[in-house]
Amino acid sequence: MHEEHRIEAPDPPVNASAAPQPATGVVVASRPRNGPRSNRARLAIIGVLVGLLVLCTSVFVVRVVRDLRALAGEQGRPGRVVEASVRAVQVHEWAGAQGYLSAPLQARTTTVALRDAWTARARANGTVTGFAVDRSDLRVTTGGRRIATVTGAVGYGKAAPLAVVVTLAEEGDDWKLTPLP
Repeated sequence: MHEEHRIEAPDPPVNASAAPQPATGVVVASRPRNGPRSNRARLAIIGVLVGLLVLCTSVFVVRVVRDLRALAGEQGRPGRVVEASVRAVQVHEWAGAQGYLSAPLQARTTTVALRDAWTARARANGTVTGFAVDRSDLRVTTGGRRIATVTGAVGYGKAAPLAVVVTLAEEGDDWKLTPLP
């Protein structure tokens, strides 16, 4: 009981001059003349390009953040110098306070004169309690000199804080007070 089925080849075409046809079910592959040979290669190229884009963007962001932090630190330096000079006055370290003055101001302001000026303020307002920076601005003069303006308040023990604007000039790597606060 086993039946046998026989498959016969199709009849040849009636017109013998007709071109032979490819067998049914056979896929003829053609590849593009230029470009990658497979999707895997295309994906690899796209991956490399995306990776380079991410790397370049990351480097750019890191540099911008670093530059902004440096600028913020530089912007804050003059304010810290004013705070330090007032701290020196608080502890009556007159030579230290004089060291925060610009060279021309140091030349005409002795430690005794500095002490007398702050002592007169202390008699009127109470002892100095500190300096609070509200704002610090940097600018470059037409001669290329960097100047900072620090706005803030000197705190006193018996009186309300006194609002002051202090101007500093850059001398070498340091910021120095040009007038007394």
